[in-house]
Amino acid sequence: DIEVVPWARGYRFAQKEENAILFLTSRTPQRETLFKWVGPVIQNRWELIAKKNRHFNIDSQAELLDYTYGTVIDDVGEQFLLNLGIQKERLERTSAYANCIKMLRAGRVDMVVMSWETFSLFAGRENIDTSAFESLTTVASSDLYFAFHKNAPQWIIAKFQDALDALKAEGKLDALKEKYAHLKN
Repeated sequence: DIEVVPWARGYRFAQKEENAILFLTSRTPQRETLFKWVGPVIQNRWELIAKKNRHFNIDSQAELLDYTYGTVIDDVGEQFLLNLGIQKERLERTSAYANCIKMLRAGRVDMVVMSWETFSLFAGRENIDTSAFESLTTVASSDLYFAFHKNAPQWIIAKFQDALDALKAEGKLDALKEKYAHLKN
């Protein structure tokens, strides 16, 4: 069964339930031992997104320390901001990307951290016009993987990796990316 849940719940669930897979997540040093990994599938960028009418001009990393950010609990974007030295008190943490975008629209935070594709998808679901927003800078990028519970049998991991590698070799993964490329807009 496939269940779509808020990010933080899915992240915790995949760590607790032995038959769980999280699709897709960043493989980072902090997460390395939490899961068994299959991938990479695609690469993602985490961007700082703000309202255009705020006219932010980020010239240095130090300037980022003065703003507030909407983040999803346990999302890698949160970790990227903390790694930049941004204090946890500057983060408005929520369980879902849509909530971050609503906080941004309402002016409760200065910026959100997520990919532009994710921003566009969830803004569209909330009937929020993305033309009023802009990406200011890319905070980080990472490869995205399937994350299996750490006790998943190795033979399952190997079969899944083999299947993914076959999709790549046959060009089917690229064909799927091309087929759904319009979703980026």
